[in-house]
Amino acid sequence: MNRRWKGESLFFTLAVLMSFHFAMTFARTLDPSFPDLHTFAYGPIDIPYRPRILMRWVYGFAYGITHDRPPHFAHGVLSAMQVTLFVIAFLALLAVIFGTRASITRLTSPTAPVRWMALLTVYMCCYQYLLVPQIRAQFPYDVPCVAVFAVGIFALLTKRRWLYYLVFLVGTFNRETTMFLPPLFIILALDSTVPLLTALKRMSLWRYTEAAAQMVVWAGIVHWCNVKTNAVLGPTWALPKNIGFFLTPFHWPTLLSVFAFLWLPYVLWFRRIGNVNLQRVALLFPFWFVAMLWKADLLELRVHAEWIPYLTICLALIVKNSLQFRADAASPAAQTPQALLLG
Repeated sequence: MNRRWKGESLFFTLAVLMSFHFAMTFARTLDPSFPDLHTFAYGPIDIPYRPRILMRWVYGFAYGITHDRPPHFAHGVLSAMQVTLFVIAFLALLAVIFGTRASITRLTSPTAPVRWMALLTVYMCCYQYLLVPQIRAQFPYDVPCVAVFAVGIFALLTKRRWLYYLVFLVGTFNRETTMFLPPLFIILALDSTVPLLTALKRMSLWRYTEAAAQMVVWAGIVHWCNVKTNAVLGPTWALPKNIGFFLTPFHWPTLLSVFAFLWLPYVLWFRRIGNVNLQRVALLFPFWFVAMLWKADLLELRVHAEWIPYLTICLALIVKNSLQFRADAASPAAQTPQALLLG
């Protein structure tokens, strides 16, 4: 076995073990949001969770197999609902890791050491889902929504439309935050060699039409899910509560700890990302923030988790370009009088 295959084997082993550990902790230590599989799949549940119908289908399928009795190997360890949640979280986190790693590979090289930084997604998921004290509950659609964005970004970077539409359609039944994928569909296809406004003008009319069609499909799916689950009872209004959080210094450490504080190197070395279109994605953050300010509890840092794959990709590029910059600065060519003069 050569060195590269040893590295690949080690990465795969670590990804599996870390995903297993996260999923087991996620399933066992957080308070259950619902008492059993049947209640979540078929019973009356709160409005914010009811129209996110994909996991209700998954739970219904699991109930049909287990009838709320755990498999023999899980007796005394996990309930039937916890087994289902474990499987969902385990597979979703694997998709997050390998989707993010594939994107980093696409933007660097198949042998770039920064591909290992894809494991940072586990660190950020552990922090935002397991360690934040303000939210101690399980939500089955949480980790899959991160997987949707990880695979969706990879599909856009590699121009795999079939994969993009697959995760966009399936992901919309899971959580409505897929409304931010069509803007990504536009931004990641822009001409990176010209200013933003010029790039937007040069973008094909068909691309805009396609993105608009995606938003129509998104609205149709969300409306169908609301009607199907009798959840059309008006919008969530979280703004007053969130303003109260911002006005309370006690909450500032939690609010600033989003992405396990890794937003700090992202902001400090933003220019070192090097990929213009990935930098342009930051233009979506104010819109995301307004949406979360309106709809979500901002102390629940899990509401921002969709951006974990994106942030990890950018951090990998920052590290790669920083190392390249240092290597170039230390090269003999950079030490010549002419180079120093130009520098």
